[in-house]
Amino acid sequence: MRSFVDKDIACKLKLPVIRKESLSIFIFGSKSPIKKTFYVFKIELENREKLDFSGEIEYFVTEKISGSNLSPSNLKAEIVQKYLDGFQLADSCSKGKVALLIGADYYHSIVLGAIKRLKGQLVATETIFG
Repeated sequence: MRSFVDKDIACKLKLPVIRKESLSIFIFGSKSPIKKTFYVFKIELENREKLDFSGEIEYFVTEKISGSNLSPSNLKAEIVQKYLDGFQLADSCSKGKVALLIGADYYHSIVLGAIKRLKGQLVATETIFG
């Protein structure tokens, strides 16, 4: 899986395009792919508090990553404290559109290894971002 960034973010960052690449994209429910050409560039992402935790990732610029906005996390402070003591949250927990999708091609370079089971199937994974 590849990594994608929303076009609005790409424009704000004003990073140079490193190449163009064509991908075959499947849309949910479709039986055949659509061939689409994407601009590709690199972004250096880093932890807000630990600047030595960082990673450079190649992203494909796309108009939209998800058709819906994500609601803020409903994790209450006491739940976070009880289950995630020692974990730094990477998410600002604010409502908004998905602007960045990190693909499996970079998973191994951002996951630090610590996994904390919360409730049921919900887990928290420690990454370089928190």
